[in-house]
Amino acid sequence: MNSTVQPALTETPSTLRARRDAARAWYSHQPATPAITAWTLTGTPSGQPMLTAQVYGSGAREALHRFASEASECPRTAGGPGDQEPLVDFTEPGRVMCVWRTGGVWACLWAKEPTASPVVELAGSVAGRAA
Repeated sequence: MNSTVQPALTETPSTLRARRDAARAWYSHQPATPAITAWTLTGTPSGQPMLTAQVYGSGAREALHRFASEASECPRTAGGPGDQEPLVDFTEPGRVMCVWRTGGVWACLWAKEPTASPVVELAGSVAGRAA
């Protein structure tokens, strides 16, 4: 999902329900779940409503992977037409995202991808040459 800024949308009963359900699903699916920022309502490039929130703290990236893979343990979709189970998305550089659709609303939780420090990369390349 592209993170370019889209025009803000007006809250509707569908977006309010999706916001509530997404937050409930995130915090109930596993113990010690990393925190998320407040949900932001924007639009997809095609104009559909989309809720986004950043996952932060220790284990954020791993928690997104667990959230996407444990779909059967915590339903995150309303089961309506066009709803989609969570999937992990790496299309945006520097981010790992978990995206799903429920009740006609897209939801996206994302975390920053860790970057290796230049010192770690240099040490790895030197070690590789020494071998």
